[in-house]
Parts: sequence; C-alpha cells; structure tokens
Amino acid sequence: NDNYNVVTLHGQLGDEISTGDLKNKGIDYLALGHIHSYKKERLDARGVYCYPGCLEGRGFDECGEHGFVMLDIDELTGTIDSTFIPFASRKLYTIPVDITGCESTTDILERMRAETAGKGYPEKSLIKYELVGKIDVESEKDIDFLLHQFSHLFYFVKIKDNSAYLVDYAAFAKDKSLKGEFIRTVMGRADLPEEDKATVIHYGLQALAGEEILDA
Repeated sequence: NDNYNVVTLHGQLGDEISTGDLKNKGIDYLALGHIHSYKKERLDARGVYCYPGCLEGRGFDECGEHGFVMLDIDELTGTIDSTFIPFASRKLYTIPVDITGCESTTDILERMRAETAGKGYPEKSLIKYELVGKIDVESEKDIDFLLHQFSHLFYFVKIKDNSAYLVDYAAFAKDKSLKGEFIRTVMGRADLPEEDKATVIHYGLQALAGEEILDA
C-alpha cells in the first residue's frame, strides 16, 4: 500500500473483467485495453482506470482523437500526473448530411459543402460523408460525381448513402401513363417492404426516362 501501483490489463470493465474484483486492491492506476478510444474514470477512492485507446484510428468506427497516455510518477509523494498525448498522423471524421428536399445532385453538393466549409477538417483527414433524410423518388443523385468533388480535398473520402426515397403514391393513383402503371404495379407488390418499393420505383423511373442508372 505504500507504493504507487500501476496495473496493465487488456480487457473491458464490466465485460471480461469484474470491476468489483479490482476495487480496494491498492491499485493507483489501472491501464486497460480493448476499447479503442480514450476514457479515464475513478476505479475506487484511491485509484483510477484508463483506456488510452489506439494510436491511430483504423476505421470510421474509431473517429476522434487518438494517442497515448504519459504517466509522470513522483515516487516520493506517491502522486501521478497523467497526460493524454495526441499521436495520430491522421484523424477520421464521419459527417452526416441531411439531404431532405434536395432535387438534384447539385443541391446535395451544396449541402455537403455547407457541412464541410469552415469546420477545420485537416487536408490529411479521412472523411466519410453520410447522406441521410428523404428525397423525392424522381430526384437525381449521382454519388460518383459527388465523390469526385471532394476526393482531392482530403487524404481519403467515401460517401455512405443512407437516404431514402419518398413516393407521392396519390399523385400516380389515376395516372394513365406507363409511369403510372409501373408505379401502381410496384405499389401492389405485397412481398416488397415499403422502403424497397421506393427504391425500385426510383430506378424504374430512371430506366423509363432512358437515363443511366447512377447507383444500384
């Protein structure tokens, strides 16, 4: 108990490791692994536990600051100064972009630029744009074009399209065109989930218009 005691252990408290087994054991600093982001909390009245994280983010599930923890221990007083040291040469960012109401690729591009401009993302960052929201089924959306507009700005860029299509079914209920017949046929498919119907209609309308299928 008179020493400053550092314990290193790979694992996660409350999961592989029981917190109760480590409390009141004379631990001053418990260095843990498994979780790849920095976190520091009290272990008990005497000690703390810390996840220093990994040195570099390895995927977009590991965004944010990464580095290591430096411990400066005063053996005479039994005190410690712990400092998180940023180390990663590149950072990963996920940028959500709500494209609700956009009617064209140009509209989506402007939304993406608005979410990027002035936010201080370094040029050597790894960026994932995540498109969310809902757009009209007849709206145009060219992911490859959008990617080309941003790929030169950062070390790595990807676009994850999690947006959905909206279909005004009532507008086509009595439409006597081929488009109306196609939409009613898809709407009547009981084996298709509603979100899949909207996607099928989107690509079908592109095909009927003689347009290139931009994404599939």
